[in-house]
Parts: sequence; C-alpha cells; structure tokens
Amino acid sequence: MVWLACENEQAIGSQGYWPADATDEAIHIPEHCARMSVAGTRELARGRGTMQALTRHGLAQARERGYQFCETDWRSTNLLAARFWPRQGFRPTLYRLVRRIDECIAWADGEE
Repeated sequence: MVWLACENEQAIGSQGYWPADATDEAIHIPEHCARMSVAGTRELARGRGTMQALTRHGLAQARERGYQFCETDWRSTNLLAARFWPRQGFRPTLYRLVRRIDECIAWADGEE
C-alpha cells in the first residue's frame, strides 16, 4: 500500500507499507506485521500534520487488512524522524551500530 498526500495537485508526502515476514535474519518481526519502508514529507509541507494524517490512515488501512503490528526504522541522527516516530506510537526495539572504515586502509590486514 502506498499513500500519497496531495495539495493543489502536488504530492507533498507519502508512505509505503509492505508485508513484513520473520526470517532467520529478521527474527524480531512478529506474525501479522506490516513494514513501513518509505515515508517522507516535502519540506514546504512540514509541521502541518501531513505525516500524522498519512500515518493514521496507513495504520488504519493496515489494520483493516489484518496486520496487528507495524515495523519501520529510522536513523537516530535524523532528529525529525527520531522525534516524530515515537510520538506516533512506534518504539525502538533494536539498535544498529555501524562503523565505516576508510577505503584507503580497508585493504590492510594489520600484519606487516
């Protein structure tokens, strides 16, 4: 399901929901779970309730289709997302730590 918010025939926000299946790599996914994998609001429409309306509508439609849970992810360094999603009822269940290694030294094996 993809939901699009429009104003004056212009897209100002969207959300996309897909089935989420538990796998060996995604054991945190419960049965009957949807995944919100895409969400965004154009900068000119922020702060006006567009994403809240899309979230309410998207989750209601997912529930009507039999989903009991919804999974998504966001970067904690994205302050807009880190503040918004918990206010919509999402709560962190997993944290991811990533370390980026400079390509210039990635070939080194530590032995001389």
